[in-house]
Amino acid sequence: MPQGPCGSGPLGGMEWHREVGEEEEGEAVWITPQLLKASTGEFTLESILLPKLRGCAIAHLGCLGDCANLEWLDLSSNAISQLGPLATLKSLTVLNLSHNRVASLEPLGSCHNLQSLNLAGNQLGSLQQLRCLMGLWCLESLCLHDPLTRLNNPLCTAPAYCAALANMFPGLKTIDGERVSGCGSELYQLCWDLDSSLGCSGGGGAGTEPPRAAQPWVEAGF
Repeated sequence: MPQGPCGSGPLGGMEWHREVGEEEEGEAVWITPQLLKASTGEFTLESILLPKLRGCAIAHLGCLGDCANLEWLDLSSNAISQLGPLATLKSLTVLNLSHNRVASLEPLGSCHNLQSLNLAGNQLGSLQQLRCLMGLWCLESLCLHDPLTRLNNPLCTAPAYCAALANMFPGLKTIDGERVSGCGSELYQLCWDLDSSLGCSGGGGAGTEPPRAAQPWVEAGF
């Protein structure tokens, strides 16, 4: 019996477009209107905003480019290598492509509202392959290496690749899940150390008023 999107259950009479992949023991899935509607519960492609298509054996993006208003997309843990249909998704802000077979990012250069991009676990071997993203002025978060899942890209073995990314994309706030040096975790730690020093310092002197508690430089949970 055919299974629903990502193994969520039977599809009934709806069909998926499948093909047998040369390198896959299972079947490769094409994204179809039926798959998208079944996975989101929406009746039209234009109304789909937040599809989750993780681990669905997807190899071809099919009609995904027809989801004109799509904003958030999880395509992680599939078999995707070609991103062509994503070029039409002008409203896309968050994209997770981790654990796929992507080696070319050219179509993403048209996703001008993209803010967060996860590419960990793909086949990107050179920083040159990222130059097509330099016009994405809204991009704040870029992930090429995930130490928790051990997903990587070949370019991550280059020395100081994070520093090179920071130079290429000065608007980035996080790289590989870490705040960019100088305005994130290191600055927070410095302020925290200063707070601790000020809080532990004694009042001294002969005054009768107790010393006022030092105010934190950063809010809790910054």
